[in-house]
Amino acid sequence: MKPKKKVEEAIRGKLRFIAGPTFRNRLRTEVMDTHEEFTSTRPALPGLDIRRRIMRSPIAKLTSAAAVIAVAALSIVFWGRFSTPAYAIEQTVEALQNVRFLHIIGRDEAGQINDERWIEIGEDGYQVRYRQQNPLSVIENHPGSPSMVIEDGESTAVYRQEKKAVIIYDRKERQYQWVGQLGKAFENLLQEGKILEENSEYQGRPAHKVWWPFMSAECYVDPETKLPMAIGDTELSYEEPPTGTWEITIPDGFAVVDKRPGATPTTAPDWLIEEEEAGHSSGERFEDGTAALIRGDYAEAAKQLEQALGHDSWATFWLGSAYYELGQYDQAAKCFNEMLNMMLQAFGGDVLPYCNYALGLAQAKGGNLEAATANFQACLPSMIQTLRTPSAGKMFEYADNARIRYGQHKPSDQEMVVKMVNRLRIITGQNFGYDPALTNEQNEAAIAAWEQWFKTDGQIRFTPAAELLPVPVAPDLKQADVEDSPLAAWMKNLGYGRKSNQEIAAKYSSEWLDQIENPGILLRSGMALYDVGRYKEALALFEQMEKRAGEDQLRLAMALVWQGQMLDLLGTRDLAVSTYQKVVNMGISKETRIRHDQFGLAYSPSVYAAERMTTPFVRVENLWED
Repeated sequence: MKPKKKVEEAIRGKLRFIAGPTFRNRLRTEVMDTHEEFTSTRPALPGLDIRRRIMRSPIAKLTSAAAVIAVAALSIVFWGRFSTPAYAIEQTVEALQNVRFLHIIGRDEAGQINDERWIEIGEDGYQVRYRQQNPLSVIENHPGSPSMVIEDGESTAVYRQEKKAVIIYDRKERQYQWVGQLGKAFENLLQEGKILEENSEYQGRPAHKVWWPFMSAECYVDPETKLPMAIGDTELSYEEPPTGTWEITIPDGFAVVDKRPGATPTTAPDWLIEEEEAGHSSGERFEDGTAALIRGDYAEAAKQLEQALGHDSWATFWLGSAYYELGQYDQAAKCFNEMLNMMLQAFGGDVLPYCNYALGLAQAKGGNLEAATANFQACLPSMIQTLRTPSAGKMFEYADNARIRYGQHKPSDQEMVVKMVNRLRIITGQNFGYDPALTNEQNEAAIAAWEQWFKTDGQIRFTPAAELLPVPVAPDLKQADVEDSPLAAWMKNLGYGRKSNQEIAAKYSSEWLDQIENPGILLRSGMALYDVGRYKEALALFEQMEKRAGEDQLRLAMALVWQGQMLDLLGTRDLAVSTYQKVVNMGISKETRIRHDQFGLAYSPSVYAAERMTTPFVRVENLWED
């Protein structure tokens, strides 16, 4: 039995989850990762990038389903001031302490199983063994997908029914998961999760229904066991699996290709060699295509992404984005429509908001206003919801900005709301006065006006020349920060947690002070040295950041704030106060917010600096492992 404290620590520090195929309104939860670190992963079963395998990396540690489920329960307590919970969180935590096995079943609209998995959870809350079996319908729709995957704790066996072959890997080289790091999704559930309906039901069974905005999914909690019975359309149960579930066996007539270190050398079949080579080539094309899209070379992006189709579902969407920017609206619409159909086939349902929006724009630009109106109408509810719950718009942001995939951009809540207001103005022709420069009360009135309009009018009026708001720029990493030096390119592949900061600190040299031009990289480096307690060297980096900030007031303010904090930690309080005073004098609007989520910091620079003038900064620890 896991101690209560250990369960709670797992929930706070290690929550990881990757959706099964029936989660309708998102493609990749890792997109929403708090520090936007993307590992070198590739699609698993059946080729869609919802289900992922970890390759050529240490075995991923996975928080137990118990932790995932406990978060849903915690959200109910958090929202107790709005609705009285039907059960106590202590009961749920107690129930989760005994969870060792997770049985996952996803069904299509016809009720047929399209995804079934078994997971064994260790005492430490991490995945121990895993099994996933795909039905024939999945294999037929996604050629090349495994018919089954079994991980016995040491090895991973991938079964290819159509090739009559089993490929065996060391688990360190290839691991399949249902769960992965969520980061900010956990915080979102605590802050924005809501009880939709107490004493509801799920497929005829009593249940409490909870909305998880970040996941765009409803969680159904069993009132008797205190454990969720479903997340979205994915059913959950906790019974021990049948004997032999984790046993790797070789069916009669199947060939074996053993790729484990130390195994007897075998000659890989031509089809496997061709698949691996093609996968490597299309993977490179995909990376080159998204890089071209990021830098605005749309012709090159289209050229590369056309050759990457099939490697990653986002190749289809971003190829559409490249065509759209080139003015080839019919081709863009074709790509967006293909992406929409592909995802809806996998997830069920009939709406994928960000995809409907992109398709509608391409159709409208191409002159098909009737079809565009239908797609805009389909995504309108999610767009309105984002004004109150910014996390509801995160997939719009990911679709719009490939930089997010590579950790080069981290949209703030304010940015997501402003961009959604702009989208709404374009497709509705309405303008209710929202503006980040206004007071909270004024913007609250604007949001209420949008909601009232949606209830009473809600008509689409495509207005491409609508007046748009300037979009606030996230202060962490700008595009130039990750493109202008090998050092920056290296950093973009690191996370923001303790392990990555230790790696940066180990490589740091005082020569960086002269080599680094971009303030974002200086900030990143300084935070890494702060994380490992090297305050004096961190101070030098923040001082250099001040020099490099130029006219960028947010960068300048961050440089000074962090200088003040280092001076506090070094015991030079007078210098710290005078540095904070500079930020106060800048008079930055209190509506402007900066976030360093890895340290649990969120502040308005001038307001925060004024507080630090009274109360010295006290070290805060990095909340993320990586």
